[in-house]
Amino acid sequence: DVSKIAKPTISDADVKASYDENQDKFAVPASADVEQSLIDDEAKAKAVADAVKAGKTMSDAVKSVTGNVKAYQGKNNFSKDGLPSEIATPVFAAKAGDVIGPIKSALGYHVIQLVALKDAHAASFDSVKDKIRKELEDEKSGNAVFDVTGDIEDRLANGETYESMTKEYPLTLTTLKALQKDTKDKGAWSDKEFSTIMIKAYGMKDSTPSEMSDLSANKLYSVRVDKITPAKAKPFAAVKADILKKWIADNQSQDNLLSAQKKVDDLTSG
Repeated sequence: DVSKIAKPTISDADVKASYDENQDKFAVPASADVEQSLIDDEAKAKAVADAVKAGKTMSDAVKSVTGNVKAYQGKNNFSKDGLPSEIATPVFAAKAGDVIGPIKSALGYHVIQLVALKDAHAASFDSVKDKIRKELEDEKSGNAVFDVTGDIEDRLANGETYESMTKEYPLTLTTLKALQKDTKDKGAWSDKEFSTIMIKAYGMKDSTPSEMSDLSANKLYSVRVDKITPAKAKPFAAVKADILKKWIADNQSQDNLLSAQKKVDDLTSG
């Protein structure tokens, strides 16, 4: 159970060091704060643009021209690569307060007022420190699991048994006796987990433990086959009654078929 492997401790110094060493990962591209309307009629879009240039707010201009504010898209922030080039180019060449458009796109006619341009910058440490801590915890937790499972596999390869390691590692040892391919009792495992274990067990040829493999989100497993019993026919005495019953049923069915065919022949001949 990997959830029981000791979690690594990530200090504030670790987080700050990772931030300082990976500044390129926290780069925020240049962006534009804009206010926008999207109108399906070019003449109305031009009227909105003119009204904004004359001093009206974008929402008031849209309402006065269209009769409602449905076409008003509100305020948004976009990076340059988050806009089509025909919109991005004039927006990022404008000054705060400029009105851009109407610009036609597949969605309609855009009327845009630039609120502010923001230069590219590095995200502040406070804004990303929780994310960095989580990444470091995940990385070190993964390494801890890898180290533990590696130790277990090495010791198994050197001849140690599961039983000898259950006190040192979070291992649960389960024994399945007389396991067959059609075994229905899967114990505490889910159908998927049990199927995985069965496939592994039936692919093994000797008592060498298998490698540690993923079973579910928090579980790894290894299988050891202690004994393989070859398939063999059941004793005749144990199946005699079933064989006789089947033989009688098969012969009765054959007799019924012949009898029915004779009656059909008799009817056909009159």
